[in-house]
Amino acid sequence: MELRIYDQTGGLRAVISPDDSSTQQKAVMGDNTLGVSFTTGEAIPFDVNDYVDFDGERFTLLEDYKPEQNSTVEYVYNCKFYGIESELK
Repeated sequence: MELRIYDQTGGLRAVISPDDSSTQQKAVMGDNTLGVSFTTGEAIPFDVNDYVDFDGERFTLLEDYKPEQNSTVEYVYNCKFYGIESELK
């Protein structure tokens, strides 16, 4: 499966293939989060308000995210995107 991550203006920032450890957590009267883990060969800068549409819902990055650099050719990401419930808090 591929996920498309967009910047706040709707421009495509990245197309990624999430790892198996990626999850959606939805709590009654709580947060709706999408944890996305993936590895790339280049650093992709993400900014606040970048978003991904998943399963009919929009999930937004609420804080800047910098990847972990494992080597000179591998960057590991563990981003957390938040549903509208978190944005309304």
